[in-house]
Amino acid sequence: MAAFLIVAVMVGAFFRLMAPNIPDPDSFYHFRHAAVYAEKGITYSQFPWLVYSVVNRLSADLGYGFHLLLVPLTFLGDQVLGVKLGAVLETVITLTLLFLVLRRHRIAFCGVWPFAVFLLGPPMTYTFLMTRPQTLTMGLCALLFSLLVRGPAWGVLLAAAAICFFHLNVFVIVPVIVVIVALCKGLTGGGWEWRKWVAAAAGMGLVHEMVRKEGIPLNFGREWLPVNLEGLVAGFSWFLLLWVIMLGTVLAIAARGGREDREGGCLLWSSLALSILFFVVMVTFTKRVAPLWAVFSVIFAAQTFSRLVRGSAVGGKHVLSGETRLVVACVVAVLLVAMAGAVLNEHIVREKWR
Repeated sequence: MAAFLIVAVMVGAFFRLMAPNIPDPDSFYHFRHAAVYAEKGITYSQFPWLVYSVVNRLSADLGYGFHLLLVPLTFLGDQVLGVKLGAVLETVITLTLLFLVLRRHRIAFCGVWPFAVFLLGPPMTYTFLMTRPQTLTMGLCALLFSLLVRGPAWGVLLAAAAICFFHLNVFVIVPVIVVIVALCKGLTGGGWEWRKWVAAAAGMGLVHEMVRKEGIPLNFGREWLPVNLEGLVAGFSWFLLLWVIMLGTVLAIAARGGREDREGGCLLWSSLALSILFFVVMVTFTKRVAPLWAVFSVIFAAQTFSRLVRGSAVGGKHVLSGETRLVVACVVAVLLVAMAGAVLNEHIVREKWR
């Protein structure tokens, strides 16, 4: 765990501090809102810099918990440094949550896959470099997903509440994850754990009623547009290839009679269902779900790879030969390296060295 944290801090600091620019102007808004709380107190409900905005007129702060997290960084006296360190903090928290989720499900090479999310493609690394709450949402949604697969109801309640507390905009993701996992778990013989459904709804409702007491009109800008084919190929080509290979591997294992235990099967099929769902939403409605597609796609790929390297046996024999498993493992390794290379070649990092 300590070694993973050290590497996570190094990766976050390297990518964020080496990039000379702040990649998204919203980062300054979030940091300034945190500064307002630092100066006026955490119950202050106005935002004087946006006089004619609903943020000021309706006392709306849909990222309240995230802004509280940034408050200590506002005392540094250097806003740009504070924004960058905020992104590093988010990156470390999210990567650590992903690592803990994968480790508790006994995924092979659980310390590698969180960095696959970070390096999934230049657009995803770009997301990590922003100081915005969607980065934390990735880790918290993975945690909620894991607890729904295996965990106590009170953990589900806290995870659902945390998602809404840090990023209320995405509260609708909570029931989506709950429904998909519930269906997969019920269909794979894991039972219908209705107490977790109630816990998730209670956690979501608890924050929703505290923070958002009246409806607020939200206007969608260009960032809500879907990802087109050119954007998919340019940003995620290597991972898309990896995703397709993992899907083919799962289907090959299933066709030969390979089976998972109940927890592993629920983790596999529900993460696949969520990854497909968010992919469809990403290419047809809005690119804002790309981080969630990345998280659940990597969880699916990690579970598939873990199943591959450990072998899936029927009647004492592996359903795939040792040579086949070795070839697929080598291809996955090459694709992960190619993903990392594409990100390192991106100008937001390379520009510093020119």
